[in-house]
Amino acid sequence: MIAGSVTDKADVAKAFAASETIDGVIIGLGGKTSDVGNTMLTDGTNNIIEAMKEKGMTGRLAVVTSIGAGDSENQAPFFFKILMKTAMKKIFVDKNNQVSKYLCPFPRKTLFHLSIYHLGTRI
Repeated sequence: MIAGSVTDKADVAKAFAASETIDGVIIGLGGKTSDVGNTMLTDGTNNIIEAMKEKGMTGRLAVVTSIGAGDSENQAPFFFKILMKTAMKKIFVDKNNQVSKYLCPFPRKTLFHLSIYHLGTRI
């Protein structure tokens, strides 16, 4: 395990340097915007993609994000869309920027949009 911050390019580079062969990368970043900042998802994804390119990786890249991010906005439930445009507005700006960075560089990629269920109710 390598400790570091995904927003620090040097830390991300250390993580990639620790292994000679990396077959793929899964990006599953998250946290409260008040704790991680307004651009952690975008900055972290950029740093990971740059490290992949520097290592010569053309392998698999998967990003786990929320329902409502990117092209899944219309799939979000009505009340969740209200949250996306109000209380969660800053995080969805970052999520959408993250998705746009991810869509470009690698031919084999997967984007996962998750819905979260709590006590049997989709939120």
